[in-house]
Amino acid sequence: MTATTNANDILTHIFTNLPKQQDNDEILNERHSFPQQLGDFGEYLDNKLTDIATACLKSSSEYEENRIGPSTASLNSYSATGIVQCTRFDYTGISSFNTVRADVCVFRGKWQYEVLLETRGVMQFGWCTIKCHFSQEIGVGDTWTSFSYDGGRIRKWNVQNSKYGDSWLAGDIISCLIDCDEGTISFKRNGIDLGIAFDNVPCGKGIAYFPAISVSQNERVKINFGATPFRHPTTNYLPIDEKPQLFIEQANFLFNIFEQVIYLGKYQRFNGSNKNTNSLKLPQARPLPDPKNDAILMIIAQQIIERLCPLLASPYIIQQCFISMLIRLNHESLHSEHTEICLCLDYFWAFLQSNDLLTVLTQVFHSLNTLYFFEPIQLQFDQHRQYLYLLYSILKHEDTRKLSLESIFFLKVKLPLFIDIKPPDSDLLKQIIPDGWARKKLNLNDVERDLSCLSACRKLKDDLNSLENIQIEILKLLLTPSDVLQHPPSSKFLFITKFRLFLKENLSDSPLHNFQPGIIRNFFHRLLHVLEFYWNQYHEIKSFDEGHDSSLPFDSAYVPSQKFIDNNFDYFNLQRLGGVQSHLEKEYSADVKRARSSGTSFLSRAFSDQSSRHDDMSDFVNGRERYRHQLGYSLKSSNATGSESLTELLDGLILLYHVGVHKHYLK
Repeated sequence: MTATTNANDILTHIFTNLPKQQDNDEILNERHSFPQQLGDFGEYLDNKLTDIATACLKSSSEYEENRIGPSTASLNSYSATGIVQCTRFDYTGISSFNTVRADVCVFRGKWQYEVLLETRGVMQFGWCTIKCHFSQEIGVGDTWTSFSYDGGRIRKWNVQNSKYGDSWLAGDIISCLIDCDEGTISFKRNGIDLGIAFDNVPCGKGIAYFPAISVSQNERVKINFGATPFRHPTTNYLPIDEKPQLFIEQANFLFNIFEQVIYLGKYQRFNGSNKNTNSLKLPQARPLPDPKNDAILMIIAQQIIERLCPLLASPYIIQQCFISMLIRLNHESLHSEHTEICLCLDYFWAFLQSNDLLTVLTQVFHSLNTLYFFEPIQLQFDQHRQYLYLLYSILKHEDTRKLSLESIFFLKVKLPLFIDIKPPDSDLLKQIIPDGWARKKLNLNDVERDLSCLSACRKLKDDLNSLENIQIEILKLLLTPSDVLQHPPSSKFLFITKFRLFLKENLSDSPLHNFQPGIIRNFFHRLLHVLEFYWNQYHEIKSFDEGHDSSLPFDSAYVPSQKFIDNNFDYFNLQRLGGVQSHLEKEYSADVKRARSSGTSFLSRAFSDQSSRHDDMSDFVNGRERYRHQLGYSLKSSNATGSESLTELLDGLILLYHVGVHKHYLK
């Protein structure tokens, strides 16, 4: 069979298995007008994308006539009062009370934006006019032409205040809606309508309203003006930013073809032998044994990704189209090979420039981070589980995992948010556990109700345990020691390095102010569980090697005192008992010198220093030694308490407990 015949068969298979288009446009429904030769494929894609652009041409009169400002809205930090940390979509209050408005206003029609709460304190969200003058005492809703909702105090504000809405929680999404035609402002919490808050909003000639928010010190929110899909859209209400419908349809067209390429790539890789296929079954009568097929699929993938690249600059396309395709490709399992996801990432790594790849993957992780953390709690946590499984599958790809640790997690994407589980609020708990436990002494009439309560509690516990297990497996992936052989350094080295920097930044700044205490507590416990797993694994191998039980149980783990004086670990100039390190070294110089000289020889200490964080490197080991090394075994003195990297991780967890967990327990 010639390469031309192979290409024709592959193209035929791809285009005959595309999902049917939803449009009525005949141009987009021609299922048999696909290219017959590989050389025509790029031209075919360009023609189809042009056809889609022609079909999508429409008037944007509502945005041109009823809205003033740039096409993409953002928070106007120059108009902010107080001291704030402000980006286009993120806002953190530094002063006692801080206010900022958007750089876009509306004066006719129905409009909406969403506020995503990272904290749950005193904040006021709503709308204001250009005439409003704010200060650190006066925020949105404290002037006559500004209107706001405050879920921290369960009030609505327009100079005067009154009871309105529900109490909000971190992770909630508040929708702020204005009807400039009817003069009404209303709000929604997680998609639930809280009712009309104001029905006498002045509208008309010379009056326009800006989205505006006020937050107290250390309160944090994300703002979505429509740059990504609304989590809770409202019928007939428009986002402040126009939906990129053209880009969506073009991206969906390309991703549908790309999806078929991935299925064929998987089929080619396993020659049809893998029975764990997706819902789109490949015909077993058409095996693709020819090695030329890999090259053909690579050429097709390259043509698709070349045209996807500019579209993926939009966060909307990443979330609406790319992540949707990844979810379709993914298997919700910790035991699957996740071939489709890995193959998809292989194509992107092959054909995207490094800076474009980093941008796309950063946005993918950021979107997943937002989708997971701000997903409303449901009865069985299905959506949360779906996002965690997808994150796990992506991190199974070694190159992507290491890039995420080098340049994304802790720096641009808040990894601890993936390790959090939001508690259900009281309304959801009533649905999960409709019959509460009897407060009075049990009697026969209460037995049935109490058994129902116990069953519901066990079901809730099982659902939470399933989420925790996925989170633990994600952290195990990020601490993988054995992926050093082909592309050093290991994931474990990268994770511990970034984790140490994370601790340094939060110890030198106001401690962990970017996270709720519960998030850091959950992160600490999951990481402690993973450390215990690798610690026990290391000592099991060590005992096997020495022929007797020389293991140190995890509940007896400690950081050797030698680590505090041999400069193996960076303690960021933290003050210790008696003063800073430089003072202590001068005050007790003789004792320190004696302790350092009595430890190990210069040669062994040099090897220990070399391997302290590089103990995953296997340049000097092979055979059984390499296997032991992959599990974290460091070739150091017999009195070592564990591999250097595991000891450093333990030390980091102690610091994390000190700065972000202990105070929370005291409360």
